[in-house]
Amino acid sequence: MNNFTKGIMILFGSILAWSSLEVTGSYIFAEGAGPVTLLSTRFLIATILFGVTILFQKYRTGENLFLVEKQDIKRFDQWCISCRPFDYILVRLGISGS
Repeated sequence: MNNFTKGIMILFGSILAWSSLEVTGSYIFAEGAGPVTLLSTRFLIATILFGVTILFQKYRTGENLFLVEKQDIKRFDQWCISCRPFDYILVRLGISGS
C-alpha cells in the first residue's frame, strides 16, 4: 500500500470519526440535553476514538505512544520558557512589565 492510499484511508477515517461526533451531538441536543452535556459526550467519544487509535498503532507497530521520554519533557519545558504565550496579553493589559 503506497502513501497516497494510506492518506486517503486516513482522510476518510477522520471524516467518519468527525461525522459520528456531529451526528451523536445532534441526536443528544434534539432530545433536550444542554450544551454542557453535549460537549461532555462529544469529548468522551473523541477520547475513546483517540485512545483506540493509539492502541491500534501500538498493536500494529509495537511502539508505545503513551510513553513520554525525559528528553521530550525537557524540550517541552524549554519551549514553554521561550514561548511565553501569555506575556503579550499581560503586557497589553498592563499587568506585567516584562
